[in-house]
Amino acid sequence: MRVLFLMGHPGYARNLGSTIQALAARGHDVVIGLDRGDREGNPAAAAALAAVTARHPELRVAVTLPPPRRAHPARAVRLLLDQLHQLDCAPPGATTSLRAAALLPAPVRPLLRVLTAVGPQRRRRLRRPLRALARALSTSDIGPFLEEIAPDVVVVTPLVDLASPQPDDVLAARARGIPAALLVHSWDNLTTKGMVHGDPDLVLVWNVPQAHEATEFHDIEPARVTVTGAPGWDEWFDAPAPDRTACCARLGLDPAQALLTYVCSSPFVAPDEAEAVARWVDAVRSASDPRVRDAGLVVRGHPARPLGAAGVTLARRHGVVVIDPADTQDEPEDYFALLACSDAVVGVNTSAMLEAAIAGTPVLTLLDAACAAGQERTRHFHHLLGDPPGTGLVRVGHSVAEHVAQLGEELAGTGRGEQRSQRFVASFIRPFGADTAATHLVVDAIERLASPEAAAAGPASAPVRAPSIGGVR
Repeated sequence: MRVLFLMGHPGYARNLGSTIQALAARGHDVVIGLDRGDREGNPAAAAALAAVTARHPELRVAVTLPPPRRAHPARAVRLLLDQLHQLDCAPPGATTSLRAAALLPAPVRPLLRVLTAVGPQRRRRLRRPLRALARALSTSDIGPFLEEIAPDVVVVTPLVDLASPQPDDVLAARARGIPAALLVHSWDNLTTKGMVHGDPDLVLVWNVPQAHEATEFHDIEPARVTVTGAPGWDEWFDAPAPDRTACCARLGLDPAQALLTYVCSSPFVAPDEAEAVARWVDAVRSASDPRVRDAGLVVRGHPARPLGAAGVTLARRHGVVVIDPADTQDEPEDYFALLACSDAVVGVNTSAMLEAAIAGTPVLTLLDAACAAGQERTRHFHHLLGDPPGTGLVRVGHSVAEHVAQLGEELAGTGRGEQRSQRFVASFIRPFGADTAATHLVVDAIERLASPEAAAAGPASAPVRAPSIGGVR
């Protein structure tokens, strides 16, 4: 079959490359359409797509889609829905993001104020007519491109970006009888961005909690939701166990000492994180427990934010090893080795927490006002805490003293961090078992959706049922 894979920009290939490659490996003709191309000039994003296409030269990449037109009437209605969605997804006491509201045309903003004032139940009742209005106003420039490519199925990601043209593209495909699937890009996409617009025939999610988010916050019919696990991390499960001695030697650290790694976040998640990192290093180096105090410390920066002078200060003051992906060649295998060889991983970067869990490493965080936007103020962070809180992946320190004590317990082997990581992976990353790769389940679902049998049966194929997770089915 011919698969049209619509991505917002080349960087999405980082998490979804395994699906594209698996489709090509099964003999399908895959065309990658990019909404915005690489106008941002992001070398890492371009490299992610290049790594995918290098393995399968037959893959075609086409930057044919126009840039988002924020003044489009349908997109104005969707932005209104997106802002209400962000309001409803915010945990109690959290400050609602105003990103969608800032993009709204001025004439629509008074209506937003009215809708914000009503209760969540009334807002929920208004979603259906507003979505119908957005569909009625929808127009797309992708029609000629669809007719030229003539795909059997369209797979789209992320679909939830604000002011994205992708919902119009999905509706255009469906109007031509082409089934469309949303492949959820990241684990927080269903609660931190916009709504799922365009009525895709199939929504592929990682786990049961995401399936509930799709139905509760996006009004997706349960029959259209399929649980697959997280395809973007499949290769991590096949990575060989790293050599700790070699890893420490590369970092210039003593393998006989404990190794603690702080993984930094993006500027959007934690704008003042440099201050939080400095406080964390001071607390560790002042610990009364010698295992904590004398541990080797690594601070890994975020590719979107060079550590710069802050990293130099950390290295000089406390002998911290600073890895700045923005300035150095930080290969994926080196990153995985760092997480796997660490005795504990600390930070606010939730994606890194998931990756540390796959590596089997304990994950901890210290609540800090400088990083509140990426911690308790987000719904997806609560998945890491567990239900009830304290039973999930991340061990939370509510004070410096508590956090340092928790680090000591992990280094002493009494913190049970490895067990928490294993439980989380089994429920959140690979709900069908550690040996069941999510990529193959994703491709199976796409093939079913595109098959004549699936088309005859209805708009969506039968969903894959995941086992019970945390008492929720």
